[in-house]
Amino acid sequence: MLIPIMVVTIIEIYPPARRGAAIGMGMMVIVVAPGIGPTLSGLILQYFAWHWLFFLIFLFALLAIILGTITLKNVTTLTKPKIDVLSVVLSSIGFGGLIFGICSIESKGFLNATVVVSLVCGIGGLVLFSKRQFVLKQPMLELRVFRYPLFTLGAVIIFITFMMPFAVNIILPTYMQSVLGITPMVAGLALLPGSIINGFVAPLSGRLYDEIGAKPLAVSGFAALTVAMFLLSRISSATTLVMLIASQVCMLIGIGLIFTPIQANSLNQLPKEYNAHGVVIINTMQQISAAFGSSLFIGLMGAVQAKHLETIKNPDILQQHSAIISGVDTAFTAALVMVVIGLILSFFIKRRQKEPINS
Repeated sequence: MLIPIMVVTIIEIYPPARRGAAIGMGMMVIVVAPGIGPTLSGLILQYFAWHWLFFLIFLFALLAIILGTITLKNVTTLTKPKIDVLSVVLSSIGFGGLIFGICSIESKGFLNATVVVSLVCGIGGLVLFSKRQFVLKQPMLELRVFRYPLFTLGAVIIFITFMMPFAVNIILPTYMQSVLGITPMVAGLALLPGSIINGFVAPLSGRLYDEIGAKPLAVSGFAALTVAMFLLSRISSATTLVMLIASQVCMLIGIGLIFTPIQANSLNQLPKEYNAHGVVIINTMQQISAAFGSSLFIGLMGAVQAKHLETIKNPDILQQHSAIISGVDTAFTAALVMVVIGLILSFFIKRRQKEPINS
C-alpha cells in the first residue's frame, strides 16, 4: 500500500522530464531494503532469539506511523470514488488465490490439490474481476492502461526483473550455509555489498533516464543480469565466496539499471487520469512476480536436489553438497532463460521523447 502511494505522489509532484530522478530516489530505498534485511537478520539471529526479528519490525512500524502522522500531507485531490463491493471480493479471491497458489508450489508441488484449486480460483477470480472493470463507470482498477503498448511492455519487463532478486537472496544464503559452511551472519554480510552498490545505481539510473531514455539503460541492465545468471548457473564445488558476491553485485547493478527507467517510462505513457491505476498495476505485478519467481526457482532447486538423492540411501556430506549444487545450477539456468527473454524485449523499448522541464 505504501509504495504505490509514494510513486503516485512523485508523479503528481514532478513533471515527466524529472520523474526519473525522483522515482530513482524512492526506488533506492526499495531495492536496498531486501538486501540489508538478510544481513540484519543474520546478525540478529547470531546473538538473539528469532522473536527479536518481529519485535524490531514492530518498533520500526510504530516509528513510521508517528513520523507519517506528523510530516505527511495530501498532494492530490480526493475524488472519493464509490467502492464496488463485488470488485473487492473478486479481486481478493483472484489475487489472493493466485499468490497463495504460487507460493504453495514450492512446498506442496504443482499438482497438489490445494495448489490447483487456489490457482483455478485465483485465475477465475481475476477473469471475472477484469470483465467487471470494463462495465463499471468508475472501475476499481482501470485495465484500459494495457491499451498503451509501451506500458504493457514495461509491465512485462518489470515482471521478469522482479523474479530475480528475491529468489537469489534466498538461494544464495542457503547455498553459502549448506555448502560453504558459513554462518547466517556471514551469509547476510555477503549480500550487503550488492545492496549498497544498488543504492547508488537506482537514483543514478533515474537521472540518466531523464537524459537518454529507458532503452540503453534497460539493455545494459539485462546484459549485466545475463552475465550474472550465467555465472550463477555454473556454480560448482570450486566456486568461491568472492565469486558469489561478485555475481550478486552484477545482478543488482542490472536490476538497478532496469527498474527505475522502465517504471518511469511506462508511467509516462499514460494520461494523467490513469497514473494511479498504472502505479497499482505495476506494484501488483511486482508482488506476483516476486512470489512466482521465488516459488519457481526454489521449487526447481528442491526438486532437482531431491531427484539427485532419491537413489542414494545414506548420502554422505559430499553427495549432499553435489545435490544442492545441481539444484542451484538448475534454478539459475531457468533464471538465465527468463533474463534472456527480458533482454530481447528490451530492444523494443522506444526512446522517450524529451519533454520540457516546465511541462
